Amino acid sequence: MLPPAVRELPYGWDAGFQWPAQLPESADNIARARAILQACAPTAPVPDPVPDPNWTGDGDEAPEEPAWLEVRVVMRDFMPYANLVTEERMTEATRECALLGIPGVPADPHSEEAALFTRRWVTWIAGWIAAEVFTWLGMCVDDETLVTPWAMELAERYARFGFVPDQAVALLQWHGTVPRSREALARLTAEGTRPP
Repeated sequence: MLPPAVRELPYGWDAGFQWPAQLPESADNIARARAILQACAPTAPVPDPVPDPNWTGDGDEAPEEPAWLEVRVVMRDFMPYANLVTEERMTEATRECALLGIPGVPADPHSEEAALFTRRWVTWIAGWIAAEVFTWLGMCVDDETLVTPWAMELAERYARFGFVPDQAVALLQWHGTVPRSREALARLTAEGTRPP
């Protein structure tokens, strides 16, 4: 259900699809990062923003945990790697979530409602993977020539369409000495699409 470049990701969901910080800045790793971001790149504004995978709640009072956190635990058990995000496993995971009584999960895994639920979750999984790629490219890739200008162009596109915009903008900020990054940040700010 995910694009081929994403299915090849060797890093498991258990660690949040995180790319190891010590991963070398090799041509293969940079090419994998680029292929994943290109494969997941939005073509239009994203109507259902990807939730922050590190949700802890806001404010002083302990807010009620959103139901998607429970769903994520089940999804992660059924699909610990990107190549296991299949229609069959998604159906099994949806059925399991419904049996557990998690709010918002369709009872019939073959219904139209379940198809929408599945599309949302596949989008969120792709978003979490793309966010980790942006984080690795920003925090761990020091040679800016390896990511200029393609990463800046993709980050601007992701931010403009509201698909993991925080991580996309963070990449631009991490590489803030690159003119292309500064230009993209200025455009996003002028358009009002840059997250705070």
